[in-house]
Amino acid sequence: MSVMPGRVRAFAFVAALLCALCAQAVAPDLAGAASTRVTRKDACKILTKRQLQQLMASTATFQGQNGTKLDVGCNWAIGASADRPAGTLRLVVSFAVPPGAYKALKSNPQFQVVDGLGVDALYSAGNGTLSVFKGTRILRLRGLFYDATVRPIKTYDPKLALLVLAKAADARL
Repeated sequence: MSVMPGRVRAFAFVAALLCALCAQAVAPDLAGAASTRVTRKDACKILTKRQLQQLMASTATFQGQNGTKLDVGCNWAIGASADRPAGTLRLVVSFAVPPGAYKALKSNPQFQVVDGLGVDALYSAGNGTLSVFKGTRILRLRGLFYDATVRPIKTYDPKLALLVLAKAADARL
């Protein structure tokens, strides 16, 4: 058995203490992050009613959930605001996204790349859908807002509203 010189022993002690402190400091953060990440069971809570009402500056009424083994769709009725007619918002969380899905859609002229979210995102103006890619998940936000009481029917492009919603949802995705 070898005996460590005093300096080496002191360095080893300090290194072990720092490792223990770092592990203790990081553990709650990792646990918190894991608990806030959306699962299939709580996919419709990725954005709360309160968040939707605040971010859309209007009422939000949950209209139900549907989906498959791979995704969950959450439907919301959104009331009119000062600049937007009433409409619907559909959030779909897909949990098994194949590698390369973003690149494949990015090459499709129907989609335009969206910058500023910190993740890969594409917007389709044709159907008012923002797709946010994060790891093996995609969050698709689709807004359909139109006023049928006027002719021609007035439609609202939801892109800016969907970007705000995606930023709020990002932490849970």
